[in-house]
Amino acid sequence: MILSLGIDIGTSGVKTATINIKGEVLSTSSIKHIYQNSDNINPSLWWETVKKAIKLNLINLKKKKINFFKIVNLAVDGTSGTVLLANEKLQPITRALMYNASGFIKEAKIIEKYSPENHIAKGQNTTLARALRLIKEDKNRNAKYLMHQADFIVANLLKKGGLSDENNTLKLGYDINKNAWPEWIIKTGLKKKLLPKVYPVGTRLGKINEIIAKELGLNEKTNIFAGTTDS
Repeated sequence: MILSLGIDIGTSGVKTATINIKGEVLSTSSIKHIYQNSDNINPSLWWETVKKAIKLNLINLKKKKINFFKIVNLAVDGTSGTVLLANEKLQPITRALMYNASGFIKEAKIIEKYSPENHIAKGQNTTLARALRLIKEDKNRNAKYLMHQADFIVANLLKKGGLSDENNTLKLGYDINKNAWPEWIIKTGLKKKLLPKVYPVGTRLGKINEIIAKELGLNEKTNIFAGTTDS
């Protein structure tokens, strides 16, 4: 039996589902986010909630006498447009700016200056505008990775940063027709070194980190796949 685990990080909380090869749902779990201040969110809270949701899912499988070690595939989707900056140790060094954070007027003017006409990244409430604001907030220049919400969880599962998917990066400005980051995006002040390597949704990114697998109770052979947005 081959099982797959899906993790959904939404606005209100984290949900998980384990399915078999036929797509039948065998077990689910749901845990709400606990935010003290929605304008100053610590992304590490997402990771803690995800771990709890995974463990609860495995407990539910065990109750049904289903061998959760048969889970060998895992993918994550996250709230579209939610971003943060992290250092080389995958530790958040800025708050997370949520998908609905807006009012980044100065950033929008910069994007307007360099972006093509009618581009999805234009505007004061776009992913790119939020990313530019976070770069300003990184006063000590400690950032190594610009991450979407799903990217951050995947990075913690793999213990490897710098990976994303085409759907999440689309609103940041990624050109899916050329499979590359456009040159104009660097002119806005977005550092090229911060940008992730982008993969099509469903691409195998690697195996789960052994230490993380043991902590969560997952099979060390579990494959992590490129996810998508929650939209």
